[in-house]
Amino acid sequence: MSVDFSISQPGQRRIYDTEDCEGSSDRHEYQPCEDCQTLERDLCPSLNLSNSNAFEVGTALGLDMAEGYGQVRARALALACERYLAGDHPDPARETRYEAAEGRATVVHCGRRSGYVAGRVRELLSLARRAGDLGVITWG
Repeated sequence: MSVDFSISQPGQRRIYDTEDCEGSSDRHEYQPCEDCQTLERDLCPSLNLSNSNAFEVGTALGLDMAEGYGQVRARALALACERYLAGDHPDPARETRYEAAEGRATVVHCGRRSGYVAGRVRELLSLARRAGDLGVITWG
């Protein structure tokens, strides 16, 4: 399971960059070709995190992560990211742990490198800045 943080604008539609597309579809207006869809992903960036990492990063920024989804104005998120990055927060490495019991599935709690949270906060800051003052960042 994972959580996507992405840019959302009120009334946003899927945007395809058909003008710069070199694909072969002559029906761009109705059915964008595979090349356009690749361009669309580039135009609408997102950040994907595991549930546990998203919860930790979001909580560190003061976001309400209890429901696993939500939204925040991009400018407010940028300010929260800047405040976090200006502070001194412990962000140690975490070892991978395995929980195994006979006859049951093995649960893997993935580790992460030192500085992981700060790195993801920098990525969210970039996403928020790209959204601009009127943008909204959603997650879920």
